[in-house]
Amino acid sequence: MPRKFKVAAAQVGAVHKWTPRTSTLKRLIGLLHSAHSQGARLVVFPECAFTTFFPRYTMSEPPEIDAWFEHGDDPSESPNTKPLFDEARELGVDIYVGYAERTSDGTSYNSCVYYSGALGKVVSKYRKLHLPGTKDPFPEKDAVNQLEKRYFTPGDLGFRAFRAPDLVAGALKKAGLGGKEAETTASVGKGDPVVGMMICNDRRWPEAWRVLGLQGVELVLCGFNTNSYAPQLWGSRQEMTVEEADKESRFHHALTMQANSYMNAFCRPSILQGTDELRRTA
Repeated sequence: MPRKFKVAAAQVGAVHKWTPRTSTLKRLIGLLHSAHSQGARLVVFPECAFTTFFPRYTMSEPPEIDAWFEHGDDPSESPNTKPLFDEARELGVDIYVGYAERTSDGTSYNSCVYYSGALGKVVSKYRKLHLPGTKDPFPEKDAVNQLEKRYFTPGDLGFRAFRAPDLVAGALKKAGLGGKEAETTASVGKGDPVVGMMICNDRRWPEAWRVLGLQGVELVLCGFNTNSYAPQLWGSRQEMTVEEADKESRFHHALTMQANSYMNAFCRPSILQGTDELRRTA
């Protein structure tokens, strides 16, 4: 039985290395309010949404690197990000948002969380498993780098499905069912939506989709920050202009999202931070 609700994909726009965190945060909150005013129950933000996509840059000094991360296990309590979660709670809107996580034991991940506005807390977290690019920068001065392997550890949480609590009004709760038989028949398609999460490069690998599909996921959320023009990462592919590369990048993104969603029978909103920013490294 279908349950209908509105999901907003919040494209943040270009966020540069010199963009103040407070400016980006204000932009995120503005998008949240705009989505809420249009009836959205869930807002999907991009990968590493609170800052520029810093893995494009080569850094070696710990203080400079640390500045891009949220420290601790719960981003809804981090001073740099807490205002967004507080607004989501006040509005009663759920959010998916990506960020750079530095855990209490010092491990770094490219992470995202699902925050329930109704409950006022994080209900699920995912850490990016498929880290693309290289650990060391290319020697060319104007190279477009992708250095996630330099700054992040592959995720350790797996692809876990979860129910989004109270996202849909009137959803049937397990406690209201009569028994095991009723639980397997009467509840199908009537409960809280079953959700899964991934980040950027995860979408290009079939295992992520299938693992979520086998758990009965109905909605997959995916933030990304794909750089469309990165000739050093093309390998044996032919040279392309910026425009040609942008067109091909969009094609492959649509192909992988549509094909995997079709094969596993679920919906998937995905959101990029800002196209102009990611065509070349500034």
